[in-house]
Amino acid sequence: MDRIRLAAWGTGGMAKKHIANAVAHPHVELCAIIGRNQDSCLALQKEFGSTETQIYTNIDDCLNSNHYDALMCAIPPGIQTNQAQRAAENGIHLFLEKPIALNLETLKNLESAAQKNQIKTQVCHQFRFDESVQWLRQQIDSGQAGKVCQYQGRFWMNADLPPWWKNSQLGGGQVVEQLIHNFDLALYFCGQAERVSGFWSTLLKDQDPDYQVDDNSVCNIAFKNGSLAHISGSNTAIPDRWISDWRIICEHMTIELKDADGFSTPITNVYFSKDKGEIGKTFKCETDLHKACMDNWIDAITNNVQCLSPIEDAVKTHAVVFAAAESMRQNGQLNHLPG
Repeated sequence: MDRIRLAAWGTGGMAKKHIANAVAHPHVELCAIIGRNQDSCLALQKEFGSTETQIYTNIDDCLNSNHYDALMCAIPPGIQTNQAQRAAENGIHLFLEKPIALNLETLKNLESAAQKNQIKTQVCHQFRFDESVQWLRQQIDSGQAGKVCQYQGRFWMNADLPPWWKNSQLGGGQVVEQLIHNFDLALYFCGQAERVSGFWSTLLKDQDPDYQVDDNSVCNIAFKNGSLAHISGSNTAIPDRWISDWRIICEHMTIELKDADGFSTPITNVYFSKDKGEIGKTFKCETDLHKACMDNWIDAITNNVQCLSPIEDAVKTHAVVFAAAESMRQNGQLNHLPG
């Protein structure tokens, strides 16, 4: 496919970022924008499209049209029911912001439709595109890293976020909406999760009557291969700072990534066990990870290569996140995952 006719569903900050990355590619034409607010759609049309770019205020009207090849979805997950599935059933390639939806049935139906119609799907777990993440995955797959022992991930912030984010029925809460990146990396490195448990609380944000979700959480995961993971989230840390990092212990190396906050250059240090504490390798990520994620999807469509973060992986990640959230609702109940 030499030319991709793209429809974009969503008009918020992440939608704008993805549209900008997509139309920067010579193979992509923005043919439609879908959003509830027509003025927001028109603003994106003016900046990234043309007078021929169609405006829809109802996703169903766009789904019923036939003048697009690919759909980018960047909407609150509580809005997603079967719209992406219907697009997949029509052979439309999908780029999906995380979390995709708030229930596993919707995701599995989407996965089945995507597989049946052989479309390219990319879920925006952009940290997979960090050079150090790919290097470590290769080290694990080749056996050079040895056994994977433990993963730790953290996302701490303190911000007043959009109304939909505070609504559990639209955003799912911090564990589901933001910590999902850390869950995805844990599974990417450690493999199949078997058991999960966690706790959450709302300690400071309860003064806001619209804040219906957790502001602090911790989660533990046990994997089939014996490795363990601990993930921590907070929206009560340093105001207007986004502290995102992860560490992983392997048999032959320990890796720590700092400042994966989207504002500064992430730095990853690798400590080889044989060097007894000396830094053996350092990565400085200058890559625009969101753009890399979009470029990989476009390349997959035009050249029939694999997406690095397909729906099949995302379903597994969402399943663990949902099991963790259910454990938290049940005051730390240990939940076993199928498979």
